Amino acid sequence: MGKVFQTTVYIGSVDGKRIQKHIRANSEQELRKKKREIERLRDQGKDLFSVSTFDHWANRWYTELKEPSGIGPGTLGQYRAAVSHLGERFNGVEFKEIKFADFQRFINDYSNTPSATTGQPPSKASIQNVIKVYNSIATFAMESDIPGAKPFSKVSINKNAPVKTRRALTEQEIDWILETEHPGQLAAVIMIFSGLRRGELVPLRWSDIDLVNGYIDLTRFVTVDHSTFVMKPQGKSRAARRRIPIPSVLIDFIKFYRASTSINSMLVCPNKAGRMHSPSSFDNMIKSYVKVLNYKYGFSTPLNIKDTAGKRDLPMVIEPFTSHYFRHTFATLLYLQGVPATTAMQYLGHSDIQVTINIYTDLEQYYTFDLPKSFKDKLNTVYKVKVA
Repeated sequence: MGKVFQTTVYIGSVDGKRIQKHIRANSEQELRKKKREIERLRDQGKDLFSVSTFDHWANRWYTELKEPSGIGPGTLGQYRAAVSHLGERFNGVEFKEIKFADFQRFINDYSNTPSATTGQPPSKASIQNVIKVYNSIATFAMESDIPGAKPFSKVSINKNAPVKTRRALTEQEIDWILETEHPGQLAAVIMIFSGLRRGELVPLRWSDIDLVNGYIDLTRFVTVDHSTFVMKPQGKSRAARRRIPIPSVLIDFIKFYRASTSINSMLVCPNKAGRMHSPSSFDNMIKSYVKVLNYKYGFSTPLNIKDTAGKRDLPMVIEPFTSHYFRHTFATLLYLQGVPATTAMQYLGHSDIQVTINIYTDLEQYYTFDLPKSFKDKLNTVYKVKVA
């Protein structure tokens, strides 16, 4: 990022303690000008103690956000990272000193700064998240009448910023999952055809599924706390408590599974002992399933069951996918069936319609080709989601 010049200025004493005001600028000349202005106001007896700096309001915003709001740890982590990036430039800076040009310059610098972890510049989604967080903090401060606090609505993002693609499973990959038995098969099929998050599937009970009328009622949600799942009865957000219609392919699959399973548990997708998964056991189950699929369909020579259990370190021929791919597949099925974004928002449990619209916009740009007839037929029959 560009060089930032900074210093402190003595502005007075409180209870015998000397108070210094931290100031920043983009050049030495600008820094000297700011310092002279603060010293002038101090000498005139102006109030320089009111807290109107970015970091003060960023901390207050984030602290209130963490209160029981239902926001998941993953989202909070993204917000916390954005606050950290913004703080590198704006901590100690008053809102009235942050002009649009300053913020645009910061975004330009941030967009071109490789990550210390990956060595790659931030993705377009990460840049958008930083802009969103700054505007939320500025709005939060503005509502408290902090001078100069205001969101910036027309920030430009480099068109070459890398885009993290959200990929749905292909028709063939869905068929592979429907045909391949594994402890993770039921979880994968349910997530593909209902869009459940991991934290919604893990505590799901058989009593939450109505196979006669074809829907799932979501009333429970777990979140990660110190490498374990903790129940959150209120759900990830108010939108998390919802009823999701499920297509016939999922209804038929669940009926077949229930008739053939030997596991006796009130949970739909328990661990081997019939109890609720831990985050690591669930993720390892999905990773193991991807390996099995890879060994089964990625190689022409059949392998024995010890190989499919991951005893041999064979290269991945099939692109690995995570449980979030399953959820995105459901969103894609809704889009391809013409389900309105407002309805898809309810089925997916998004608390903000803009999230659903962003997904639909990405899909609109991706699906510019004609779909295979076999996939179209499934969208109109066994994959069909009934819209209330």
